[in-house]
Amino acid sequence: MEEIREKIAKFLNTEKNEIFFTSGVRESVNIFTYSFGFENFEDGDEIILCPNDNQSTTESWYALQKLLLKQNIKIKIRELKYHYHRDYNLEKLKLLINKKLKLLF
Repeated sequence: MEEIREKIAKFLNTEKNEIFFTSGVRESVNIFTYSFGFENFEDGDEIILCPNDNQSTTESWYALQKLLLKQNIKIKIRELKYHYHRDYNLEKLKLLINKKLKLLF
């Protein structure tokens, strides 16, 4: 495992102690959501999510939204659905991007 960690760190040009592995997507997204969210979001910030994605990649953002609201930090989650053939309407995406956007996930 350490050899893999070293190879990934070298590839990403970082230190091996900054590389970690999780049990799956849900755990990885949860770690990122809460560590990024509590440190970076301010009142009025926005996120763009695709509600068509797997629930494990989106539900933690809605949970974070509720937790931040308890701290009087209101973030807005905007949704960008993809078409049935899994491509995005880039014109709609352009309309959603603004100065309040903190994350496109």
